[in-house]
Amino acid sequence: MSAKSDEVVRCQRYTQVVEAARTRSRFTMAEIKQACELEKPAFVARVIHALEKDGVLKRTPAYSREACADHQTEKDSDGGSSAGAASPYTGTAARVEFRGNTVRKVHQNVHATGQDIGQERHPAKDPIGNQRLREEIVQWLVDPRQFSASQWLDQRITGHRLHRLPTHERPRERLMAQGSVSMRTAELLAILIRSGRPGESALEAGEAIARHFANCLENLSQAGPGELKTISATIGKTAFCQIAAGIELGRRIARARAATEEAPLPPRLTSPEGAIAYCQDHFQQLVEEGAQEEFHIVTLDTKLRPLHSHRVSVGLLDQAMIHPREVFRPAIRDAAKAILLVHNHPSGDPEPSAADLSATRQLESAGQVVGIEVIDHLVVAREGVVSLRQRRKAG
Repeated sequence: MSAKSDEVVRCQRYTQVVEAARTRSRFTMAEIKQACELEKPAFVARVIHALEKDGVLKRTPAYSREACADHQTEKDSDGGSSAGAASPYTGTAARVEFRGNTVRKVHQNVHATGQDIGQERHPAKDPIGNQRLREEIVQWLVDPRQFSASQWLDQRITGHRLHRLPTHERPRERLMAQGSVSMRTAELLAILIRSGRPGESALEAGEAIARHFANCLENLSQAGPGELKTISATIGKTAFCQIAAGIELGRRIARARAATEEAPLPPRLTSPEGAIAYCQDHFQQLVEEGAQEEFHIVTLDTKLRPLHSHRVSVGLLDQAMIHPREVFRPAIRDAAKAILLVHNHPSGDPEPSAADLSATRQLESAGQVVGIEVIDHLVVAREGVVSLRQRRKAG
């Protein structure tokens, strides 16, 4: 069944209970459940509670025989409907009000006996001879004849869902179309919260939190689940964890960015001498411990500053071991402007071999095709470092 079909069925179930309640100016839970006998009692109680929560209905204790008799008289006079009956939302509740300490004593006795309302087989007597509370009477606080069930249902069930917003106004769609920088704090929070609850969408929950922390957003990272729950009932365990994870990820990114900005800039490798100095510093471990030939590349930015180093292959240096695809893949991923080729000679002799020269020419040609310059190829060894670019100039 589709989500839309589920929503229609849910609305129909709500409507059945609301309409049954609208035909009565006041009623007990047992009566409304009997009127909706095809519906689950727990669901009927949930709908009535929702109407109470929205200030439409109110429960009134029936403390005495007179109160119950008055309720029964009203039912008999209007046939169970509101037609021709005195409006309970304009008059007073039919109940006996005890005075002074008597009322408090009755309440204390009810709680002390621990008997459930409406389940007392032999009701005890209060100090003035009346029966204690048997069952609460639910009455309307508004005119049920003027109450719009459809409007209430639309707001409670479907009116707060983000999918009813135009596509260009939904937070996730806006982020994809315009980027995160253009998003309001409430919209970013809504994306983290993901889903709302009846009566409050994820965006409305995000707006409530954004308003609360409007002048102290930095304090949001220290707010616990209980505090956020008091701001918006939508924030349960899952939503809180998503917000906390998003904040922590942002904090770690900011910390890493700050560390990068504070670190000294690497040198620009604009000459063979600069490239040799850089490799002597960064590839010393390879020189001392390398038991096999290893081929590395250093990716460079537009100012020829090193970005990252990548090991491409291990083994004898020949054209089969260092395919241009494997060499330039990390360079493309780093958005490099140029690369520096580096490999070691475990023998200790840095003198380039014929295979070294051939591989260099092949990679320089491939670099011209993909638009990434090969600025030099260095051979590092225990006896020194040789720059093929320098050798060409000298030769």
